[in-house]
Parts: sequence; structure tokens; C-alpha cells
Amino acid sequence: MADPGELLDADSGFHQCKRCRHGYMLYNIHDTHIGKALHHYGEWAEAEMVLLGAILQEGSVVIDVGANIGTHTVFFSNAVGAAGKVLAFEPQRILFQALCANAAMNSLTNVFTFNTAVGAGGGNITVPAIDYSQPLNFGGVSLVDAEQGATVPVLGLDELLLPGCHLIKIDVEGMELEVINGAVKLIQSCKPVLYVENNQSDRSPALIARLQELGYHLYWHFSPFYSPDNYFGNEENVLGHWVNTNLLAVPMPVDGLLDVTGVDDTAEAALERLTGQSPVPD
Repeated sequence: MADPGELLDADSGFHQCKRCRHGYMLYNIHDTHIGKALHHYGEWAEAEMVLLGAILQEGSVVIDVGANIGTHTVFFSNAVGAAGKVLAFEPQRILFQALCANAAMNSLTNVFTFNTAVGAGGGNITVPAIDYSQPLNFGGVSLVDAEQGATVPVLGLDELLLPGCHLIKIDVEGMELEVINGAVKLIQSCKPVLYVENNQSDRSPALIARLQELGYHLYWHFSPFYSPDNYFGNEENVLGHWVNTNLLAVPMPVDGLLDVTGVDDTAEAALERLTGQSPVPD
């Protein structure tokens, strides 16, 4: 096995591979967020893994919507074990290829990957044309109102007809509400924990209202881009003080978390209640 941080292939175009905290990870060297974090720290959004890992157990079923290259997928796979299952959805073809590579390199037989978008269901959507050889936050690409690019189908999670589900993680750059609306039957029947990115203030009230309508208790969760306790032990912060802003939605109330106070509550107000600092939107 390679040493932590050892570069396995430095000459493969825009992709490189390192042994990271949760397994081998192929990543784009031009990715300004996830790729950069993996390259320098061997991890991405580890605070999210810690939180969600406490929820999962052997045999859990997880849906990873907006899986990107699989940082969360690989973690989920290890957390749920051979008896569990992880369904990972990623509409960007190049990211999807890396997702599949990471599942294969780590021999994740409980992972099932889909090169589709997830939304309310039905029809197709356009994935913008992207130059993956140039610096960009590839995970920040939105499919909302995209006009030119590749066409992929849109799947509603209710179409999967799953008999059970324990966690749905959603990171879809503005399509969060559509994903929820396409999964109402699944949510009502299985009552999974929902972990939903919520970094667009104009869309936040409707998202919060919908989750509350479905009977969920909501909490803010902030995940810093940089952690001094990173896997590589790298003390240099090259990512700044940015955070991922998410909602944790659970069927039953939980003590000790940061409550969403209402539909008009904001990430800025929540982080100020927590630390006295405002988050940097990602």
C-alpha cells in the first residue's frame, strides 16, 4: 500500500491519484475546491463525514445526489459495509468517470453509480460544456437554466422504488427543492435523514418550508474547507476560511445542534449565533 499522500500517477493529463483519508482518490488537479483539498490535505469536508458517520451503520442504504468524484461516496461505502448500499448520482460525464474510477480502485462492490441528474423526475436537462483542463470549482457548476452542453436524463428518486433508505445527501447547486419534490414518497415511507446543501439565500426559504412541511426538524451544519487536523498533517491553509453550508433534516429532534429558527433564518445569522462570525458562501 502506498504511503499517505504518495502520488500514484503524475502524468495522466488533468487527473492525479493519491491515497487519502478514506481510500485512493482520483481527482482533477485543476479543481479549485475538492481536487485542491484532496491534493493538499487528503480529505474534503471531513466535518460532514464525522457527522454523517454517526448516523450510518452496517447495512444502511445511502443515496448520494451530486456525488462529484465520490469523496462522500467512498466514505459512505466504508461506513455501511458489505450489507449496505450506496447509490451515487453525478450528471457531469467527466466527474462521473472519476467517480466510477474511485469506486473501482477501492473495490467498492456496494456502490452503484448513475450518470444522470436528479430532480422532480421526467425529461432531460443540459449539463454545461466545461473545460476540465482549466481551473474551476467543478462541483459548483449549476444545471439550472443551462442552455448549451450535453443532455442527460432527470430522475426522480421515487422512481427507484426503494424498499428502504437511511440517508439522502443532496448537493446539486440550486436544484435541492426539485430533488426533494421528486422523492416525496420515498421520504414519507422511509423517513431518511436528509443532508442538504443550502448556500443560496434566495432559494433557502422555500427549501426550509418544504422540509418542514414533510415533518422534519432542521439544523444548520457548517463544514470548513480547511481543517488543521487534516489527514496529511498539512498546516498551510490554501483554501481560506470558506465553509460548506448545509441543512441536517431529521425526523426526530436532536439536542446540541444549531436549530433552524424559521423559513427566514439565514446561514449568516446561524453562524453568528454559533461563533460570532459570518460564513463565507461557497
